[in-house]
Amino acid sequence: DLRFKQQSALAGIAPLTGGWTEFLETPEAADQIYARIFSDINQRYIVGYYPTNKEHDGKRRKIDFEVKGHSEYQIFGRRSYFAPRP
Repeated sequence: DLRFKQQSALAGIAPLTGGWTEFLETPEAADQIYARIFSDINQRYIVGYYPTNKEHDGKRRKIDFEVKGHSEYQIFGRRSYFAPRP
């Protein structure tokens, strides 16, 4: 069914962009899902990045980052970007 295919596609993309997927199967599950959303929002940081390679060539560039001294931290986010052409 088309709806299932669409949901599966979105669930596959979510972790690639730093997100996650949760399906509300019953109204009773809403509180648990909302608690996870609020917890996730409260534990986020925004990291700015200025590339050292200043070429605007349209190529894909890999992003690799870590929190030094804290291997227990989980980092979610983009793993690459395209350098925009002028």
